[in-house]
Amino acid sequence: MGLQTHLIRRNASYAWRRRLPAQIGGGLMQISLRTNDPDIAKRIALVVSAESTRTFDLMMTHGLSKTDARRLLTSVIERELARISHAQMVRADDPNPSAWQDDQSHDWAMGQALQLLAQRGASGVDLTDRDRVAFRNDGRTDSDIDRLELALEIESQAFRHPPMSGPNTRVKQAMERALDRNDFTNMEYLEGRKIYMNGRGAGLLAAYKGDSSSADATDLAERLMRSDQAPVEQIEVEPPEHTQPDPVKASQAKPVGNSYDPKITSLIERLMDQKRRLENSTQMIDQMEKTLLMFIEATGVEDINNLQQVHVAQYVDMLHELPKYYRRSSKTRHMSLKQILKAAKSSAQKPEGLSVTTINRNIDYLGQLLKKARSEGFISPNHIDLDALRLRKPGRERDECPPFTLKDAQDIFAHAVWHGAASKRDWQVPGQQIVRDGLFWIPAFAALSGARRAEIAGLQLDDIKEMEGIPCFRIRENTNRSIKTFGSERDLPIHPQLLELGFMDYANRLRDDGQTDLFPDMKPGTGTKDKWGGKIDYRFRQVLDNRLTEGRNGKSFKSFRHYVITQLGRSKTVAENVRKDIVGHVGGSMTAERYTETASLAEKLDAISTLPRLPIADPRDAS
Repeated sequence: MGLQTHLIRRNASYAWRRRLPAQIGGGLMQISLRTNDPDIAKRIALVVSAESTRTFDLMMTHGLSKTDARRLLTSVIERELARISHAQMVRADDPNPSAWQDDQSHDWAMGQALQLLAQRGASGVDLTDRDRVAFRNDGRTDSDIDRLELALEIESQAFRHPPMSGPNTRVKQAMERALDRNDFTNMEYLEGRKIYMNGRGAGLLAAYKGDSSSADATDLAERLMRSDQAPVEQIEVEPPEHTQPDPVKASQAKPVGNSYDPKITSLIERLMDQKRRLENSTQMIDQMEKTLLMFIEATGVEDINNLQQVHVAQYVDMLHELPKYYRRSSKTRHMSLKQILKAAKSSAQKPEGLSVTTINRNIDYLGQLLKKARSEGFISPNHIDLDALRLRKPGRERDECPPFTLKDAQDIFAHAVWHGAASKRDWQVPGQQIVRDGLFWIPAFAALSGARRAEIAGLQLDDIKEMEGIPCFRIRENTNRSIKTFGSERDLPIHPQLLELGFMDYANRLRDDGQTDLFPDMKPGTGTKDKWGGKIDYRFRQVLDNRLTEGRNGKSFKSFRHYVITQLGRSKTVAENVRKDIVGHVGGSMTAERYTETASLAEKLDAISTLPRLPIADPRDAS
């Protein structure tokens, strides 16, 4: 049987080759598939053929130039395949054993949604009965179709906004990156949007079909390489190495034992190495490692093969009795768990125990360790049930730390810190002196961005940059502090009011003084366990006591974050995905998290600008 249409073999490798229509110049376009596996080559060629047909149609119908259409298409597919590659790497850390099946279903749903919208436009948002029957006949489940409808709803947002604004900025940015220009007519944009959706959809459907070579490709950098026989245009597609192991003869197969060290300490080391490869935050890795080592101390079990359900149950019982701030003081830092528990039981006043959130987090960490053990072939974790040990929270999570109200925020920033104090010593007494230090800036940043205290306090001057013409601060791991989760890493525009208050002048003065930290007065003391931002805690609590005469009830610095989330959530102009990108939250569903692109800086700036301004005196007017 011969090769399929447009697929050719050159020496030991395969290539895709097709003649361009005469209307767009004729000639041949050739793509090296960089594989010698015929099955892989056929799957990649099918994807390329489908996309080339749509692209050629656009070029002939709308006059999109051959070069621009090709450059945009290859750029979009490149970025989508890179995103899929990253998602597949993260999947290895998912505790859900059916994660790969969910991923396949979501790849299909989003890929199908994008191509439906590219073909039908806004009319493709609502599936017809005929669509549903066709999908069911093709083997899709009702769950798959529900996911498709959710994906259509997410991606259809672009059709509800004017061209090149709102969610459509992602298409414009893709066109700018690929075509090296910034100005597009509405017709050019509409053509680009169709190519953009088709390109993303092609990559996702390739991943769904199990085409690992195509789905893992991360580089389409070699373009328009001409062969010796012009006018054939070549685009070099470079998937990662895909080698097949030599077949093993049945007579050579021998039963082997588990070569992994069964010591739980060794298992923890291997899990932590995996976390580092996935670039999880240093803070989370350290916290997880300490928690898992405490599990060994609490149970006395050192070999994973000896672990039983009773050991895990006893460990959770111990967590209920453990004081909330164990090993925080110099007195308890070197005490064993048994000594700490004994001291807690003999105390006249029973100490506050670990919270439900902390206990469940420790159980989740243990679950990841057991998953790692199962992946290495250990049997004992298969009999451990952690779900029965998890605790249900007594109330709503959002009630644990109540948000500031709008009135609270206005009252707080009426304090002398932001309007002038009598002196640095009498900082709560109204006067003329405004000190632009961490206490002045950090709460204002929190109220106008929703960032966490440590995220703001630990910023370095290199984290303040102008990006796409917008002054921003970058929340990322640096030498001062790590970040809470992978999703916490983000770029945030600086609120216009902070710029009006002279923030950039403040940062530039620090640079001129040779500083590296944005808030050097927040640096933790040498030899302490304090973190960046800890120094502000005492004085900020005094500000709250001074200004919130009513409704103080458990409110703290963290209440700023809840305040911002509430304010953005109430705005009718701020989309949910933009709000989540601002505060560093993951999507509300796997579809939203995996496939909705990060909001642009322009979208974030528009959203942040909706936050109510604070009643702060302009420090540049102070002497």
